[in-house]
Amino acid sequence: MKGRLLTIREVAGLLHVSRSHAYSLMRHSNIPIVRIGSLVRVRPEDLELFIRERSSRNFKKPRVKS
Repeated sequence: MKGRLLTIREVAGLLHVSRSHAYSLMRHSNIPIVRIGSLVRVRPEDLELFIRERSSRNFKKPRVKS
């Protein structure tokens, strides 16, 4: 096993969102979680994948009519 698991506070900080919004992302299965008893953790590679899948290069700009 490599790396360590991220806490909710760390995930929220890395995403620059509130802790409640980070929990919401996890609750709706957008970010996979690891449960250790009542603790919730995120694997760094899962967070990286979440970010990569939503990167701006995947965003299609609307066409502007001339």
